[in-house]
Amino acid sequence: MVTSFLSPYYIPKSNNRVCIKDDEIISPFNTSINTSLYHYVSDYSNDTLNSIRDEINFKLEYFHALSDRHYSYTLDGKNILNVKAINDSYGKNKSLVVDDFLYHLLKESYQFTLHSQGRYNMFLGSLNDIYEKKFAQIDNQQSIKEKVFQDMAHLHFASFSEEERKAIDEAIKNTPISQSELEQSLTFDDEKKSVTFHEITRNGIPLKNVKISLGGNAKGFATEKITNDLKKEYPGISLVMNSGTSSIKALGTRPDKKDWILRYINPAYQEYLDSESNPYNDYEFTISYPGQFNLSTSGNYENYFYEIQGNKMIKNSHILDATTGYSNNYFDQVSVFLNDAGLADMYTTALMNTSSIEEASLLFDSLNQIYQQQDAEMILSYKEYQDEYFSYSLDSYQPLSSFDLPIAVLRDGSEYANDYQSLNLSDIVSYKTNLACPFKQVYCLTSELYQKASLITDKLKKPDNVISLLREIK
Repeated sequence: MVTSFLSPYYIPKSNNRVCIKDDEIISPFNTSINTSLYHYVSDYSNDTLNSIRDEINFKLEYFHALSDRHYSYTLDGKNILNVKAINDSYGKNKSLVVDDFLYHLLKESYQFTLHSQGRYNMFLGSLNDIYEKKFAQIDNQQSIKEKVFQDMAHLHFASFSEEERKAIDEAIKNTPISQSELEQSLTFDDEKKSVTFHEITRNGIPLKNVKISLGGNAKGFATEKITNDLKKEYPGISLVMNSGTSSIKALGTRPDKKDWILRYINPAYQEYLDSESNPYNDYEFTISYPGQFNLSTSGNYENYFYEIQGNKMIKNSHILDATTGYSNNYFDQVSVFLNDAGLADMYTTALMNTSSIEEASLLFDSLNQIYQQQDAEMILSYKEYQDEYFSYSLDSYQPLSSFDLPIAVLRDGSEYANDYQSLNLSDIVSYKTNLACPFKQVYCLTSELYQKASLITDKLKKPDNVISLLREIK
């Protein structure tokens, strides 16, 4: 049997151990988390299954509340001291005693910030606030050109206003980046489990509005803690915890002794907005694992938009470079197989902020040495056209009108090649303009993982449109 436990839809304001104090509907870690327990009928009683479900749900709610930087919560009626409270203490020299989970989450995030050569930075809260607001308002802020391209290409299009760019610049000016700035930021007391968030200065001038953000790795830490606790309580347990696809952790072996089969996400499918007309397969290769594993993934295909700058289409996503305030766009997706889900989530965020296979491989090797990871494996995914790195541009879509806009076919069968100022998009039946560069989605895998991966060319929704290429990183 496979018994599934789905995470709570939202954290309530009352009648629950963990309650939110604000009038917001928030699900744990803002995603759907599914845990599948593999067992025979006689392995667990109904009471035990209910107990496992309740334990998972409580810890998801509690660990989310601890790591949230936006809202306040209570546990059994008492206020929870969380990341929001720590951010509110910035520069006040308050030593705050925190829950054991949050203490280790903060300390390990801080150490990784120091070790990752600037590719991962836990102090991006103010910058993330700007992007979160932007992603929530994309469809209300588009120009005519952006709306037309989104309608034709089925990708998100938008642009930053001058005010938003100034806010990004201001946030970066006040983000600690150098080693000396980072070393000023936090003090940890292992005995008391206390954290002090100090005022950080640059050339004698205090940095303003510095905020901790753990959205990129808190879910992985929660996944690791919950599964480890379950394994201690039920040593022979066999389960898969799928934390919104960014962390997938399997415990034990399947009771039927079969391998775990992982369907690896296709980024091109994920960023395409129209599910009915999506030309891509949702996955095109699988990975076979005989025993327990953890797969962590970061990608730029969920919260993103393309910004048209001249002939180029620049992608902005929620994974941000602390030195620029914007995204590095070489990789669409990065995954690592590494047993610690919390550590693995930080790996993938850092690797997404590299700009070549060579740079990513050097960082991966460096982190493996620092954290003594001997069995870690990596997948790097990017788009390629005619053996060259592919990035969308106006040239990618042909033909275009003299206004550099897509050419539409209207209800009466006529072609429209004007500026769209007086045309309703609902009058369009189709577009004559199409993607002119049929790219391939390249997946570069470390050697042992390459041996476990299998490219699929049949049994897919669209077997004639496989775009994946598997390559080995040697």
